[in-house]
Amino acid sequence: MPATEIREQLGPHTYHRYLTVCLERSPYEKVLSLYFHRHRTTPRIPIEEFIDTGEFRDALNWPLYTDHSGTVMVDQIIRHEHLQAGLDALTARTGLPTLALPRAKAQFRPPGTGYRDLLTPAARKAVEEAYAAEFTYHGYTW
Repeated sequence: MPATEIREQLGPHTYHRYLTVCLERSPYEKVLSLYFHRHRTTPRIPIEEFIDTGEFRDALNWPLYTDHSGTVMVDQIIRHEHLQAGLDALTARTGLPTLALPRAKAQFRPPGTGYRDLLTPAARKAVEEAYAAEFTYHGYTW
């Protein structure tokens, strides 16, 4: 549920009393992960076809944790590439027990399949355009 809807249902005063957290990941990685998750068996559709359908936009998180003007509405964004460290800091901050993360869904993406090897220039451009706000805010690069 987008943060805007949560704030609307709780009311601004109550919403701001909570510690709000979200997880973010490089758009290139999210798109590739989504591709392999939705197309688990071989032969898979070509990555270009996946991009052309627009389905790759389903991993767009920006509207979930920002308002309509693009203002971030959460207190903390944990980046996937530093997931365990981010969760450790969060549990220390909140006094919750440390979380040991499983490697869920890792089996869907073949080992060694990097986005630089699979995304064509056209696919890369489509991802960069669709996820422009995330690239800009988080500083993700190719």
